[in-house]
Amino acid sequence: LPDGNGNLYITSNFQTSYGNLSILNVGTGSTSSVISIPVSPSSTDMIIIMYNSSGQVNKYARIGGTTTETVRCVNLDSSKQKLYISGTTNSNPCIVYDMGLQTSKTISNSGSTDIYIANYSV
Repeated sequence: LPDGNGNLYITSNFQTSYGNLSILNVGTGSTSSVISIPVSPSSTDMIIIMYNSSGQVNKYARIGGTTTETVRCVNLDSSKQKLYISGTTNSNPCIVYDMGLQTSKTISNSGSTDIYIANYSV
């Protein structure tokens, strides 16, 4: 999802049997610019990555838990200041991390599959 200012937002579901997810700064093309994000092994989580116009990772966020989180829809508001994400979660609890993984919020699941809507200041 481009924002009109040269930034690009990429969302994906991922699963790893390792304890980390690696993100490449595509602008450098160098393995020395890999960012490693701690994740829950063997669960399916959601990630959003903001690349700047030079192809460098500017921000990233993750939604995850012990089972499955998916992303279904991503959109920017008209001012390009807020990013909205919606999806589903089967985890209880599900943890929603902010951009940069500095803080998080915990969501309780009230059934087998619940929906979530998150917004991020970009």
